[in-house]
Amino acid sequence: MVLDEPSSNLDWKTIGGLQEVIRRWKAQGKTVVISEHRLWYLKDLIDRVIFLRDGKIVHEWDKAAFSALTTDALKELGLRPVRMEEQYIREFGGDLFSPSEPEKPASDAPVQGIAVRNLSFSYDAPKSRFLRRKHRGVAETLDVPELHLPVGAVVGLIGQNGAGKSTFLRCLCGLEKRCPVTLTADGRTVSGKKLLRSCYMVMQDVNHQLFTDSVEAEVLLSMPDEDRERAAALIGELGLSGYAGAHPMALSGGQKQRVAIASALAADAALLLFDEPTSGLDYACMKTVAG
Repeated sequence: MVLDEPSSNLDWKTIGGLQEVIRRWKAQGKTVVISEHRLWYLKDLIDRVIFLRDGKIVHEWDKAAFSALTTDALKELGLRPVRMEEQYIREFGGDLFSPSEPEKPASDAPVQGIAVRNLSFSYDAPKSRFLRRKHRGVAETLDVPELHLPVGAVVGLIGQNGAGKSTFLRCLCGLEKRCPVTLTADGRTVSGKKLLRSCYMVMQDVNHQLFTDSVEAEVLLSMPDEDRERAAALIGELGLSGYAGAHPMALSGGQKQRVAIASALAADAALLLFDEPTSGLDYACMKTVAG
């Protein structure tokens, strides 16, 4: 069984299910080869670890030797921590996903930052706006009566697989036509095509948004005015300097992810939306994206 980053888009509970499936395969005598960045869920399952760099095997460990590596040693290799993530999930995971009522701002509080109102969407509702008005009783996929996003802040959107995170982001930036959204910021209202121009979304599957024949061209495409120097700086900042002339579709999953992020930064959009931007990244690239 050969698995290529099987946990990259899974929440922690689903990773637990994946863990059990791998454990069952192992008990059945199957050979399981896994390419991964998340390591914590594999630490008790693995028998052997092979570390690749530039297409060559540079390190090998058995379970005991790999388990003995310190967090600092893993960081030096550009690998994600083994114990830290698991400890965090065990300690806080239950609270993260337990249902609770969010705090609501007082109704008479002044609107600051970006206000989003009446964001609702259902995949079952008709596409026609007229029919939607006539169509009642459809279960909402999303129902957000009011939300305030502070300008200049980083807002984390969390929830289990299927909670509606990706759909929320698509609605927020105007990509879902069946969800007409209006944003209010500093007394100005933005909707429709203006909303699309004000936002930039890095999708969960970036293959849907890579269009050109080179990394440089992809970044330049997002710019209001082409600036090759700035494009080169962004490409370098995201660790892609040697790939400016490469075709985006010839890159690895993590490299494609960073091309899309460079394009987002180049767009100078007021609102940047990232849908699991670190899903295919190692520890070093995660730090770069965080920066």
